[in-house]
Amino acid sequence: MIDSRTKQLQEPSSTVILSSHREPSDDIALERARATFNVQELCYALNGGKEKFDRKNELAEVISKTSWGDKSRRYFHTREEEYVGGLKAALGIWEMMKSKEISLEEANWARELVNYPGGILLHIGMFIPSLLSQGTPEQQKKWLPPSYKLAVIGTYAQTELGHGTFVRGLETTATYDVATKFIVHSPTLSATKWWPGGLGKTCSHAVVMARLFINGKDYGPHGFIMSLPGVTLGDIGPKYGFNGVDNGFLSFDHVRIHIIAQSGGVLGMAATIATRYCAVRRQTAALAGQQETQVLDYQNVSNTLLPLVAAAYALRFLGKNMEEQYEQFEADRDNGDFSSLPELHASSSGLKALSTWITTEGIEACRATCGGHGYSQLSGLPTLLQDYAPNITWEGDNNVLCLQVGGTHVFMSVEHTARFVLKALMASQKGATPPGRTCAYLANAQQKLHSRCPVKSSASWNDPHTQLAAMHHVARRLAVTTAAALTNNGTTKPEFEGPVWSSHAVNLIRLAKAHCAALVHLNTMNTIAKMEATRSVDASSLAVLRQLASLWALTHLEKVLGDLLEDGYVNGDQAAMLRSFQRGLLSELRPNAVGLVDALGYHDYTLNSALGQADGDVYRALLKMAQGSPLNDTEEGPGWHSVMKPVMLAARSKM
Repeated sequence: MIDSRTKQLQEPSSTVILSSHREPSDDIALERARATFNVQELCYALNGGKEKFDRKNELAEVISKTSWGDKSRRYFHTREEEYVGGLKAALGIWEMMKSKEISLEEANWARELVNYPGGILLHIGMFIPSLLSQGTPEQQKKWLPPSYKLAVIGTYAQTELGHGTFVRGLETTATYDVATKFIVHSPTLSATKWWPGGLGKTCSHAVVMARLFINGKDYGPHGFIMSLPGVTLGDIGPKYGFNGVDNGFLSFDHVRIHIIAQSGGVLGMAATIATRYCAVRRQTAALAGQQETQVLDYQNVSNTLLPLVAAAYALRFLGKNMEEQYEQFEADRDNGDFSSLPELHASSSGLKALSTWITTEGIEACRATCGGHGYSQLSGLPTLLQDYAPNITWEGDNNVLCLQVGGTHVFMSVEHTARFVLKALMASQKGATPPGRTCAYLANAQQKLHSRCPVKSSASWNDPHTQLAAMHHVARRLAVTTAAALTNNGTTKPEFEGPVWSSHAVNLIRLAKAHCAALVHLNTMNTIAKMEATRSVDASSLAVLRQLASLWALTHLEKVLGDLLEDGYVNGDQAAMLRSFQRGLLSELRPNAVGLVDALGYHDYTLNSALGQADGDVYRALLKMAQGSPLNDTEEGPGWHSVMKPVMLAARSKM
């Protein structure tokens, strides 16, 4: 109980502090009032409509109240608790689906909401899809029913200690034996399967990729479904993140079997957390007694966060487009038409690399912008980074994927796909039309290298076609100069293998990045045009989306100004105009910052962040979450009696 005299003495001091203090929840409310567009309408448009958005939020409320969906102490879990928690969450969602509480689509939403990777992740994401896409009717009849009932839990084992992207080089072998069908063997230590999720302690079966040998002839990688008892396997240990998943190792010693042959959302979460926090965090007052400045009002902070908000939108639009392209390819494939495959592979490989680079670097930028509180797990940002970072190497190291776009090979069975961008250029140089829509800009590439940027004023840089033309110029020039370098060896055709190819890997990767950046921007332009044509949002939202698209494009172009200046496509004045207009966009978009991340539609349960809560009450949330630490369950810490108390008592006894 505080006595009245103490309160009276403190009151003048409190009055001084309160005169310049503002509650974060008041700041976030004022930020929302500044929005110049209909945030709710855009949110519905971005999230599949009002019904779907409301259903996701309803699911979040339901799941947050379950024992397996409770996130209140997740940041304090040990690895064993993460593993068990991930399994319970996955099984909880599975039971909701089995009992018809949720549909298959809603189960996918639930997994996104819970965001607790567990040991059966690849059972759902790779094992069952492998059976569906590659199993014969007889094999599906045998394996799918127990897989759906969880009587069988599987994973997908391809990556080895010594091999990842180079699938042809896998060392696990499956040797045909007429007596017992196949002998699967790991002839070397580096043939040990390494990384498959759920392999360590969860799964009973696996689709194992091994090189098929018949009568000594190598027929390349094939898939085999195998029971795991009787082989050498285990958990690979703690990782940078994703520790709820028991990634495992697996090796075979002459095992005989029978055969079977199978990026914007996270950045949006990080940008939402950082933007909301920097809108309510205040730092430094110009004069004593004045309110401190909102961190987001510092130009360097807005120059970090607002382009990342723009990137989150661009990558969300891109993800939707790639889904549509894949669905179209599947329909064409079913009709025997595989013509779009080379272009789809080239695009998806490079865009996977570019989008995961943008997202991984973007999450870290968001974390750093939040200062000391961003370093806390309770911000949600370190966990986002730890769990997303593997995407840079999953499905292939990004640099290797870029080389696939730049011209190397991808393996489908044992066949090579086209050397896409450079082959398109070569076709153009011979007078043919470049294959595919994505390389149309390579037509007459040599002549177009002499073109110059038409910009006359800063405002000219606001034209999306001008922005796209500059991006295409960078990619076109890299393609032409790299192709020329690959033929500077006395041959008439570029070398796509060996020392000459490897010696130009840096520029090939730069080419892939430039090509894919243009694809991202073009897709954003097309998406906004489609939204306008379908009237899915009003004119005020379209205006803000166009500003975002320009901000992303100009921020990217500023990073490659060296390429544009090097051959005179832009001059010094035009480069200065680009920077000037980009800085102006930061100011124009600043009032809409919170509205734009609100429109992305992330529920507080999904974010699980003290700094990113919608109500802006960040400090109260941070303190509440910190109080949930197991170290606070007792007055003394866990090392008090065994370590600290004896030392302190001994020291005091000598005083």
